[in-house]
Amino acid sequence: MQQPLQAASDAIDRFLQPTNLLQFAVIACGALLGWWIAGQVRPRLANTAAPDNAAGRAREAAWVAAPYTIILLIVAAADGLLHATGAPAGILNVAVQLIGLLLLIRIAVYVLRVSLGARARLKGWGTAISFVLWAFLSLHLLGWGDTLIGLLDGVGMNAGKTRISVWSVAKLLVTVSLFVVVAMWISRWLERHVLKLDGLAPNMRIGIAKFTQAFLVGLSVLVGLNAAGLDLTTLNVLTGAIGIGLGFGLQSI
Repeated sequence: MQQPLQAASDAIDRFLQPTNLLQFAVIACGALLGWWIAGQVRPRLANTAAPDNAAGRAREAAWVAAPYTIILLIVAAADGLLHATGAPAGILNVAVQLIGLLLLIRIAVYVLRVSLGARARLKGWGTAISFVLWAFLSLHLLGWGDTLIGLLDGVGMNAGKTRISVWSVAKLLVTVSLFVVVAMWISRWLERHVLKLDGLAPNMRIGIAKFTQAFLVGLSVLVGLNAAGLDLTTLNVLTGAIGIGLGFGLQSI
């Protein structure tokens, strides 16, 4: 008990050092100034072009990345000034890395949403997903990843021979999501080729494309569950219900 308290006390003492307080103040001011500048720039980047237009996508990507890019430039410039004056800048160095990581993740999530097409329901979740991934990767970068995993794995319960924890559920969701994304990419590629088949009626082409997408997504969910270590033999009733639901759903197609 005394060791954690001593570690927390040491951390507070380091935080209250004038040089560290100066760096935290620079980061806070850079973040506020960056968001303000982005608020002035973003209206000019509003996407007035067609959604599938390359110029429109480029303007939308710039709109998404603008705040993080401006904040990164401001903090990096402050870091360079402190280095030039010989002042300590270790915290600013870490901040530049973390802001750059957030920028890369935000752009990657945007590219992922665009690649999945207009039907993907990621538009309203892009920021939340980006910050969750950034927080987890930042803790790994700072060397606290194993501690976080241990804490998440410690919160759970035993269900028979299987232990269900927050970490296992999170890992399951991430694994299944990756397989679903790959399935959506394949289904979109197949859909583009099927819709170009002039020998089939338009309704038949649409039906084949939608059936292929539903089949691939369902298969990816099952494969993702298996890859995450879940025993699929315990899901016989669930998979049967999913099959019946797909059958009734495909009647409308």
